[in-house]
This record gives sequence, C-alpha cells and structure tokens, in this order.
Amino acid sequence: RPLLQGLFEFNVDHPVTQEDLYHLTAHEVTAHYFSSVMRDLSYRSGRQGIETTMGTMCSPEVALGEGLAETMIFLLYGSREQAIEELGPGMGIVLAANDLENAAKYNVGILHLREGKSLDEVKAYVAEQCLQDDAHVDKMSRGWAQHPIFAPMYGPAYHFGAQVVRAAADHLSQEKIVRLGLHLDG
Repeated sequence: RPLLQGLFEFNVDHPVTQEDLYHLTAHEVTAHYFSSVMRDLSYRSGRQGIETTMGTMCSPEVALGEGLAETMIFLLYGSREQAIEELGPGMGIVLAANDLENAAKYNVGILHLREGKSLDEVKAYVAEQCLQDDAHVDKMSRGWAQHPIFAPMYGPAYHFGAQVVRAAADHLSQEKIVRLGLHLDG
C-alpha cells in the first residue's frame, strides 16, 4: 500500500511565488511523482514488467511525461485560461515565463550544437529573447545547451510533449488524458 509521501525540494536560486508553487507542484508532484507511483504499483501488482518502473531519458516516453507535466495545471483546472482565472493573474505570468523557458530548452541545443553559437551567445539568447533570470541563463548554458544527447532530445520533449497532450485534449476527455498519462490504466 503506497504511503504517497515524499520529500520535495526545489532550487531556491529561482524566485518562488505562490503561483510558481502551484505550477511546480502540478508538474513535479501531481504529474511526475504520481506517475512514478502508479508505474511502481502496476509492476508490484504484476500488471506490467519491471521495465515500466524505470523511465528512460531522451526517449519518446519523455515527451509524454514532460508533456503531461507541462499541461497538468490546465488539466486540473480545465484549461489554461481557467487556471489563470482561478489562481489569479500572477499565474498568467508564471505560465508565460514557463513558455519562454521551454523555448530556451528547445532552442539552446540547436543554437550551440548545430548552429555553432558560443555559450555567451546562447546565454544572451536565453536572457534577452527568452527573458530568463540569471539562474535559468546559467542552467540553460550547461547540459541543456552542451550535452550531445540531452540537448537535442530532452529539451524539445517539453515543447512537443505539451503539443501532443494539448492535441489529445481536443479529442479525449481530460480525465482520460490524466488516466493514460499517469498510468492509471496501465
């Protein structure tokens, strides 16, 4: 029987508001943590093999996981607009900043690895075009931009995964999407 308890820590270098915590909790706890619990329970009950308990970075699985996590706040409240209406205009700012962070995640590997831009140019892009703070600029100029697998495969998973989950929401109920994404149905 799962305890559904865990210690969740976050980087205090990033500014934290109440709205940030709502978004972070929807992403990390409701989507990622609960998904991991359900995969583990599915294995323990004999419904799935042990491989289902081990996520594989830089695989198509990541697009679903990050896509679900990126849209979880919308699924919980019914839509992006409803989340902003319920949680206040600060949530609109958090979501816009998150969209810009995802643009950085998507593009920094392309800029550095494919286009040959220097890390200083990548940092300038993240700061000026994606309007990210110093902590995010530093974060995006490391593995997100430089790693030959992580950069081109993991960063885009947020953008493409969110597109796929939003498209699914046009055809399936939000409950069905959450049940599939959180592995409630296997």
